[in-house]
Amino acid sequence: MNTKSFALALVMGSLLVGCKDKAGDSGETGGTDGTDGTDGTDGTGGDGGGSVDSCDWTDVGICFEFTDYADAEAWCTDVAAGYGLSSTFYGGEGCPSTDGECALPAGGDFPVAATAYYYGVDDPQGQCEESGGTWNG
Repeated sequence: MNTKSFALALVMGSLLVGCKDKAGDSGETGGTDGTDGTDGTDGTGGDGGGSVDSCDWTDVGICFEFTDYADAEAWCTDVAAGYGLSSTFYGGEGCPSTDGECALPAGGDFPVAATAYYYGVDDPQGQCEESGGTWNG
């Protein structure tokens, strides 16, 4: 297991929730064009008309996506800092497209359900399932 995957496993194990896949995707930052699952049909509980925000933790190769969560920016900064990670918040933008996704239930560090995307990590499906998420790859 490489250092990035090990750090992610530690973080996700602490969060006790699931994750999404972004393995091998080189588009690690940026917005969406409405074709990448950020339209409320990605397990975040949205109805297709909600506001989507994302939080990218590039240190460990994971991006979280929230629908209609007013405190998403504060969550992004505060929770990442609590794990010693840097973060980038994208208001009104979803995570970059991925090869699969993992639905995260509310609980632990997540006050609302979210969707997470992995990129550049080993075995994203295994990490998703190990941390309690539902893999939608």
